[in-house]
Amino acid sequence: MADDYSRKLAAALAEAERAGIPRFWVFPLAWHLAQRLGWQVRLLLYATFRQNLLVFSLPFGVLWGLSMHFATWGPHGRVPGEQLALASITALLFGTAMAGFTAFTRGRKELSRWEYL
Repeated sequence: MADDYSRKLAAALAEAERAGIPRFWVFPLAWHLAQRLGWQVRLLLYATFRQNLLVFSLPFGVLWGLSMHFATWGPHGRVPGEQLALASITALLFGTAMAGFTAFTRGRKELSRWEYL
């Protein structure tokens, strides 16, 4: 399995380089962290829309929700259910936009799917 992953990773890197995609888009900081933890994750440009939706929505929702809670929502008395709903909706909107942008970039640069590498 590791050999297959390494082969696909090398093929994806070569394809992205030929397409002129900047290296920081291909290897974002979170990907390096996942690699250090031993996870074999796809590059964002080769992940599915659903995978990218989760990757972008979850961390954003948690960080944005907590920051809004401590900065404005908590001091102004918003109830926790309302805070959770607002953070969830905002995270889904952000995640959808970012996953859509990633899918658009993959299509515009004519990158292969991960399965075909």
